Amino acid sequence: MRSRAMNIVLTTATGDRPEAFALCEKWMRRQTFWPKVKRWLVVDDGKNGPTKTTLGQEYVRREPQPDDPRTTETMNYLAIAALMNEIGTNEIMFFIEDDDYYRPDYLERMAQGIEGVDLVGEIPSRYYNVALRSYMLCDNDKHAGLCQTAIRGVVVPTWIKVLQNVRNLDNPFSDINLWKAWTGPKRFVESPLRPLCVGIKGMPGRKGIGCGHRPGPNQRPDPELEILKKWIGSEDLEVYRPFCGA
Repeated sequence: MRSRAMNIVLTTATGDRPEAFALCEKWMRRQTFWPKVKRWLVVDDGKNGPTKTTLGQEYVRREPQPDDPRTTETMNYLAIAALMNEIGTNEIMFFIEDDDYYRPDYLERMAQGIEGVDLVGEIPSRYYNVALRSYMLCDNDKHAGLCQTAIRGVVVPTWIKVLQNVRNLDNPFSDINLWKAWTGPKRFVESPLRPLCVGIKGMPGRKGIGCGHRPGPNQRPDPELEILKKWIGSEDLEVYRPFCGA
């Protein structure tokens, strides 16, 4: 990649997932592009107290509300909309989900992928439920999951508008709407042998609503964790082993 100044901003919506968030910090701190991370915005609406942050993140507390929708990710991101509006036009903002796995070169590879475009994402999505020892390989080719998406600051106003529309529709899938809404240059990256990101499901704490969190017909069994090992490597597999069901 060409050597030039680059500022990266990470954003994470979280709550009541202390074990997962601690791993999230681990995966980010070992990133090859960690020195290029300018800010990490964390918004937390957990009911069981604040999430512990240890890497100098900008922490925003959003108190749960009685009229919150069934998933609060959209509300959490709207709670830091003002901070996101401060992101420069050419700065790169990553959506780092609190319970997912990121390869050490994730930020670097995605930053390379966004060269010349404003929106980049990795496809296809791969989900692994550690509690169930099962996995899913999705066939998404029109959008990338939010956990595998990065945008330039120029896209932030569109992202905030998407969040506002999604909130009004009580539709949690903002990633699909973002990829539809942005009509400027965008690109997909693919890592066929070993993914840059794996959507991890079944971790302790607050449950998600996306596919893969609960048993379903599209999940395939992986009793010996062979697929997880293939996707993330034997060393990182051992990090997840304590969370794997019998």
